[in-house]
Order: sequence, then C-alpha cells, then structure tokens
Amino acid sequence: MSRKKSKIQNMFYGKAEGENRTINLQFRVTEEELKQIEKRQAEVGILNRSSFLRKMALNGICIRVETKYLREASRLLWSTSNNMNQYAKKANATGSIYLEDINSMKAKYDELIQVYGKVLQQFNEIAEAIY
Repeated sequence: MSRKKSKIQNMFYGKAEGENRTINLQFRVTEEELKQIEKRQAEVGILNRSSFLRKMALNGICIRVETKYLREASRLLWSTSNNMNQYAKKANATGSIYLEDINSMKAKYDELIQVYGKVLQQFNEIAEAIY
C-alpha cells in the first residue's frame, strides 16, 4: 500500500489536496481528560490524535441543555405528587372528594405537562441538530 493518502482519506481527515498545515495549536488536559480523549478516539477508530482532535474541533457537536425547564418540571412534579398524596390521605380519612381539590390538582398537572413539553422540545432540537 502506498504511503500517499487517498482522496477519501484526505476528505476524512479534512485536508485538501496540496494544503499544508502550518499553525500549531496546543492545550493542556488532566490525566482523566486524556483517558477520555483516548477512549473516544479508539471508539471512532482514528489512530492519529491530531487528526481526531482536529476532526472534533471542526465537526464535533457541543450540546448545551438549558436546565431551567428541567428544574421547573422537577419542582412541579414534586409539588403535584405531594398534593395528590395529601389529597388521597384526606379523601381516605373523610370519605369525601372536593371539586376544589380536584381542580387545583388538575391545574398543577396541566402546568407540569406544559413544562415537560418545553423540555421535550429542547431535546427534539438537539436531536435535529445532531442528525
């Protein structure tokens, strides 16, 4: 096999025909970060670390999830389940059901569904960006 890279290899590694890389970039990592980099490099099968890091820097995807909606959804879920628990205890103790309590729980549940809808929308946007 020739030592010259094929056009497909050049496309994969991102180097155009006749192009020389003249700029050196350096950065520091911890030992744990290096192990993670080496693990990811092995997973994708790129033997040359420079090629792997270049490929990730140019074509990798960074995902930032806004946790505001997740925190709000968790708070609402806790609140709704707490209210349902209290309502169940009250209904078992008194044997009666109040429409006001049911409407209050329904309002909390509807709010929870809206917030989870926003969370799912964010995950859908991430999935669309990846694929």
